[in-house]
Amino acid sequence: MPATDSVLGLDIGHHSAKAVRAVMRHSRMEITHADTLRLPPDVTDPAQVIAPWLNSLGFQKLRTVVGVQGSSVMFQPFSLPPEDPRSMSQAVTVEIARYNEVASESMVYDFLPLAENEDGKALLLAMARPNVLDKVLDLPKRMGLTVIDLIPMSVAVVNALHASIGPMESPCVFVDVGHTVSEVLVANKEGILFARSFMSGGAMFTDAVAAATDQPSRHAEETKVTQGSMDGGDKVVSQALHEAADQWLAELETCLSVYSTSYQADRYRPTRMVVSGGASELKGFTQYVRGRLGIDVVAASSLKTLPPFKEAGRYAVAVGLAMSAFGLDFGRLSLLPPVMKERLFLKRQKKHWIIALTTAALILAISVGGGYRDLKRQQERLSKQQGILGRCQRLADEISAVEKKNRQVVTMAQPAETLVRNGPFVRDLLQLLAAARSPDDWITMVCDADSYLAGSDLARGLTTDSTPAPVERQRRRQPIVQTKEGNPEVMRSIIVEGYTKNPDLSSVNELIGALRASSFIDHADLLSDDRVVLDPSRDEQWAERRAYRFVLEIKQAAPQGF
Repeated sequence: MPATDSVLGLDIGHHSAKAVRAVMRHSRMEITHADTLRLPPDVTDPAQVIAPWLNSLGFQKLRTVVGVQGSSVMFQPFSLPPEDPRSMSQAVTVEIARYNEVASESMVYDFLPLAENEDGKALLLAMARPNVLDKVLDLPKRMGLTVIDLIPMSVAVVNALHASIGPMESPCVFVDVGHTVSEVLVANKEGILFARSFMSGGAMFTDAVAAATDQPSRHAEETKVTQGSMDGGDKVVSQALHEAADQWLAELETCLSVYSTSYQADRYRPTRMVVSGGASELKGFTQYVRGRLGIDVVAASSLKTLPPFKEAGRYAVAVGLAMSAFGLDFGRLSLLPPVMKERLFLKRQKKHWIIALTTAALILAISVGGGYRDLKRQQERLSKQQGILGRCQRLADEISAVEKKNRQVVTMAQPAETLVRNGPFVRDLLQLLAAARSPDDWITMVCDADSYLAGSDLARGLTTDSTPAPVERQRRRQPIVQTKEGNPEVMRSIIVEGYTKNPDLSSVNELIGALRASSFIDHADLLSDDRVVLDPSRDEQWAERRAYRFVLEIKQAAPQGF
């Protein structure tokens, strides 16, 4: 079978590299080869070790799908109420624009729609910084591989294992325990609901065994694999594994608590868990997790996988990456940069364009040969005129598009420049707030006063009596307005919004005192009630926690010589 019909799923971790070669035969995917390379602990450039290994296996010319760790990806559940007329793509575009403004760069993103229900439309948004993805793609690039897709590793795990556990009427938790990172994903029949990662993995178990037995890490790894057991065996090793498992479970429970906060209905409560990765092979590990979480927990290696492949716990990520290349994924989330997507599209379409151009040339030759010479001359003249008109029209359209884009850039540049120039002040203010606030206080928003008060001033103008109108938070971005006095690039006033458990606001008064004592703050006090922008939905949420809202107005001290 030609190499172009095969796909390589490549899972590169800190500890090892796993490669899976897959092909499509009779509309079914088959795993033809799977192998693992353990990386030396002192390797500085993994490409110099992995590239010869792949070449020896004959994998270097295969189309390759690589994975990106969840720690490099931000997953955001997102929902639209039934009355929202926007499509999911439109809503995602607006949401990404907000993140781009905060990150000051264009995020690479993709989203996965979920089943629509009475609560409206829902989706899972995945995004990552371009520079992070460039680092991930640099390694296969230096190895001479042709990368056709970049998939989050947690999504690859559910791609490989979802068909093995049957219909997911209730949510199922998929956990892949890597060397230093554990990937967590929750899915049900609607799709992928939640994804997250935490920085604990198999290395934590190895370190625990090394500390308990006074062995080097390499020997401790062998001891963990050969003698490690959580339901018997060596007491010292077992005790060390139990302590490491408790730490790992604490991190996992934190992830699941975040999921429970986003999905509070009973129908979203997980009832099963599938664990893959090296730690899932520890004796008694799944039973210990089951006892702690109170749900059914199985190791991926015990499942009858579809397509069939050995050592599912070890190769789940690599197999899931390969499946995505054939469109067999449970949830399609691709973080391949747009430039690479366009390049691959052009490469795939090249042969079709050649055929189309050849056919067009033959048709044109027959038409010209069968026509009269005079008619041919007239047609050529008309064709030239139409070409000129078309180029002129396209040029006019391009000029109009460039002018429109320039206007947008100019409009967006001013607030962005202002935010960047005020970065040191905002940084110092955030550090001071973090240091001075009471543990009973929460800071929920920090923004410039012009943007905050613009909605308040507009709403007060609509009232007819002297009583200030209650103002609800405006669901739109307010531009940073250039005022007549002072430098328009300096934020003179900052609004800090938060909640406190102290009804007498004593901790808030202490915070105000700390702010006033700072050299870079000219004034700090509570914002008057008639200027506070209300947000009833959030106030109800915090009222249930017996928290009291406060809004501070902080004025920046003028620089010397200003």
